[in-house]
Amino acid sequence: MTLLTAGLAVKSDVMNELPNQIRAIAIGFLPILCLPIAALAEPIIDAIHSIERDLVARVGFYLHDTQTGEVIAHAEDDRFPLNSTFKLLACGALLHRVENGDVSLADTVRLKDVETVGYSPAIEAHSRAGSLDVSLGTACSMMLSVSDNTAANIVLSALGGPEALTAFLTCSPETSSI
Repeated sequence: MTLLTAGLAVKSDVMNELPNQIRAIAIGFLPILCLPIAALAEPIIDAIHSIERDLVARVGFYLHDTQTGEVIAHAEDDRFPLNSTFKLLACGALLHRVENGDVSLADTVRLKDVETVGYSPAIEAHSRAGSLDVSLGTACSMMLSVSDNTAANIVLSALGGPEALTAFLTCSPETSSI
């Protein structure tokens, strides 16, 4: 099994080009993922350099073969803006609070008490379907499946805000994401 994660930081004027670039990366790497990781290093790093040139951006990349321990990395020690990737961390922090008995995934929030922000397709559909509230578990699902921003705000609020998420992450054994 191979675990693949990547980070990307770009200038705002090239942000619209990202979805096609990211799809091109994923599709381009699919045929070679069955090769030994050592055989992947050169084509992956070459592709990353090409993307950095095309986007006038920095790209961070990390590929770890969990069976062999081999790694291919580029700019792995650089810091990149979290953007929507914080949503995974927020759901993890919420699950930690669930494990501690502080909250339940079944706890609900009244949608009339929440401001709907831009790009909230799941919350908007939930409201159109006549739902008056949303559970924290559903909000996490919405965050992770479609990157719903209002659902993210609901989860952040349940955590105690961005400061509480930061506090959770800095107290966790793995803090290199911060």
